[in-house]
Amino acid sequence: MKQKNFYNIFNALYDEVQDILEITQKEALYSLLFGNIYSLINDDLYDYDNIRKITSGNGTIHKKVLKVLYTDTGFEQFRINIETVCLPVLENKQDFVNEALRIFQSDESIPVTIKDSIAEGASDESDYALSRTIAAIMLCLDHSDYIAAKGKGAFFDTDFMHLKSKKPLPVYPRFVTETPNAAVNNLIGRTDDLEKLNNSIFSGSGKIMLSAVGGLGKTELVKKFVYDISQREEL
Repeated sequence: MKQKNFYNIFNALYDEVQDILEITQKEALYSLLFGNIYSLINDDLYDYDNIRKITSGNGTIHKKVLKVLYTDTGFEQFRINIETVCLPVLENKQDFVNEALRIFQSDESIPVTIKDSIAEGASDESDYALSRTIAAIMLCLDHSDYIAAKGKGAFFDTDFMHLKSKKPLPVYPRFVTETPNAAVNNLIGRTDDLEKLNNSIFSGSGKIMLSAVGGLGKTELVKKFVYDISQREEL
């Protein structure tokens, strides 16, 4: 029999929020929670039949999306979606988290160390901690369903969930250019310049003007710098 623990928690969440959100399909909730995650990989959620395999328990979250969700940035966006979409309309947030934990704790594929870490974080009743707990449980259950379907597999490292953090990761504005990823993916060298930028910003007044003749790579350097600091948990 196929294990459907992700479906169980997702279905429970849908039952809690559907009336207030005025949605009549589970695929609509999936789109609200995951739509902008798919957009990070330039993929649109237009195929409800494809989504329905996940929301019915007959499939797991698409691998290409998991590659984003298993990162600081992707997980934090997913957590924010739960905090902003679901928590405001849950009649009793703590009761729902307790039920989610019950489903989670009963899953035998999830390592005890991960169970303990997530359960410990759930003791904090802030919206940040509660949304993080729900997000963490959903991803763990999805991966457990995948392992059960394959009959083998190792569990992922949960460091990207920042389960011991007391506050959300800092959010930085996304740079917008014609080639937004060029600096991050292809910039070679400039280590000294990046270090000077870092020291000037964080050890000085926090303000700096970068000036040079055109074509020397000022924009690409700053894009790389912004990307690097966006990956930090603490500044």
